[in-house]
Parts: sequence; structure tokens; C-alpha cells
Amino acid sequence: MLDTEDLDAADLACWRALAAVAVGANPFFEPEIALPAIRHLRGSSRPRLLVVAAGGDWQLVLPVRLGAGGFAISTWRHPYCFYGMPLVASSTCDEALRTLVEWLHTKRWTSLLLLSRVPVSTPPLDTLTSALRGRGRSTVWVGVVDRPVLSVGAEDARPRPSRNLRERRSELRRHAGALRVARAQAPDDPDVFRGVEKFIELEASGWKGTAGTAIVQHPAHLSFLWEMVDGLHKAGRLQVWGLFAGELCVAVQINIVVGSTVFAFKAAYDGTLYRFSPGTVLLAEILDQLREDPAVQLVDSLTLGENATVNRLFTGRLRIGTLAAATGGRGSDAFARCVPAGLACRAKLLGRSRAVSGEAPITGRWNAGRGS
Repeated sequence: MLDTEDLDAADLACWRALAAVAVGANPFFEPEIALPAIRHLRGSSRPRLLVVAAGGDWQLVLPVRLGAGGFAISTWRHPYCFYGMPLVASSTCDEALRTLVEWLHTKRWTSLLLLSRVPVSTPPLDTLTSALRGRGRSTVWVGVVDRPVLSVGAEDARPRPSRNLRERRSELRRHAGALRVARAQAPDDPDVFRGVEKFIELEASGWKGTAGTAIVQHPAHLSFLWEMVDGLHKAGRLQVWGLFAGELCVAVQINIVVGSTVFAFKAAYDGTLYRFSPGTVLLAEILDQLREDPAVQLVDSLTLGENATVNRLFTGRLRIGTLAAATGGRGSDAFARCVPAGLACRAKLLGRSRAVSGEAPITGRWNAGRGS
């Protein structure tokens, strides 16, 4: 277990090297997102890094939090963490996961491991559950859902646009002017920052601003966003897309790039034009362009499948859920079997609305963009 405040340059280099060779892709557990989140969004919690290392190389990393008395180790997540797959080196995947299981077995004070928002069927998780069961420990999947994704190159990757979407696009064009899409990504492109500013402005002026949940209304969230943007932008891994009607930016989509995978992180649109669905129009245009990009193999919606239009645009599905695993402490198997009921109760309690005071929205400057 490492405290992030104790990390030095060598540790960060090991972390980034692991992220570059990890099985799958998860930007939320890379230092460019995880460290700003821990600095600004930790609240009263004390997240740590669970690290498996060998020969000076990191083989596995997972931000975690400890339950009372260390009874449970669970994935540390924050409001902007939409995926929980641990970073595991592809070349030493089995070794790292078995080492983790053996380490957990020696911690008699820990009875439960909770990994949230992880894929149900993937080689690393199969290895982990197999190693746990080899120790005679129970594993339970909870809250399994199908997340919409788009596999570029799949036979059904280019669905026919719905009649409703085609009508909305035409109505928006007639109402607001000719449509064009702008994309900014290069490390030296200032439109990235202008686009993020416009996103903040649009989000705050819409229903999230009214509800008090816009990022700009929470200083810690805003600080996290800008630090994350700065780190990813320097690496050329942040895509900012804008939909323009005439000279007016009516929607913004922020994507995060990890290798050949693109994650649809955040979106906002002009609330006065909501009946024309500008956010959906932009998303459809983005997917059309990404399908033609030879560097892209997968686009992850980062949603839970609640939106019928998103479900239509993203034709594939990634099954994710929470893995509850007994780790060997006293009563751990019984506790693991009780997790489904406990999480259901927790979800019900957290579902209650909370009023949050906010600040005035800031003004964006992204009033023009390059055609794509």
C-alpha cells in the first residue's frame, strides 16, 4: 500500500510504464487522472495505491480505500471515475494477480475485496476469481449491467441513423444555421482549452446548473478538471469536439484517448436548443469520424445503458459489475454473500437528493473552431 503523497519521480515513471503495457485500457487509474482526483476529490477519505511490484517494475496498480479497521479493501472511486479495471501488466498478468491473492490471504484483518465497475468476463478478472476459488474463497458479481460500446470494424458498427435523429439535425440546421464539427487534440492546439471552457459554460447554463451539479459550481471539481485536462492535453490524449451552428457553439464533447480506445468522458449542450438534441447530433457526427480513423478500435460510451439513443449509436455491449470476493479473514465468505443486499441498501440511501450551493458560471471563449 502506497500513500500518493510519498510517490517520487521513479514511482511515477513506473506507474506510467505500467499504464503503457496494461491489459485493456483504463485512463481513470493512470496518474494523469488519478492523482488530480486524489488531490481534489478525496474528501475525508484516504485513498491509497495498492501496488504489486517485482524487480523494480510495477505489475499492478489499483487506487483503493480501506473500510473501518481495514475489514474491506475496495476500489476508490470519485464522481468522474467511470471504470474500475485495475492496471495490470500484460506480460505478468497472471503472476501479479496471484501475488495479490496471496498477499490478501496473509492479511487476517481483511475479509473482503470489492472491485467496482470492472468487466465481468476478461482474462485478468478470470485469473483473479480462479486464484481466489483455488483458495476456497467465494466470489459474487453484483449490479451487472451492459455498457454501450462501439467496436470499430464490426459488421453492425455503422447503424442507420434513426429518422428522429435525421429530423433533429435538419431542424437544428434550419433554426440555427449551417452545421460544422470542430476537433482539437494536438498538444500545441489552444482550441483544446477553449473547448473545455465552452463545455464548462454550456454545462453550467443547462439543467445541471439549475440542479447545482455543474462542475463549475464546485471549486474542487473544477480544479480536478483543469489539472486532468492539462496532463492529458500535454500528451495529446484529450479530444475536444464542438458542434457549431453558424458561428455559435451549441454542443461540446470531451473524449479521453488510451491507445486505440476512445472514452466519451463528458458532454454539454446549449439548453435553449434542447428540442433539437444538439448533443446527440454531435455524438453521431463524432462516431462517424472515429469509424474512419484507422487508429481507433473501440469507443466506450461510459454510460450504463439508460439512454435509448446512445444504445442505438453504440452497437456493442461491455458487461460490467462489482466483484465481491472473500479474501480469507474471519467470516469473509459469509460477508461476501451478504454484499448484494448491502450494496442495494447503500444505493437506495445514496439515491436521495442533496442540495449543494454553487458559484456563478464562468464565460467560455470557444466561439470559433476549425472545420473537420
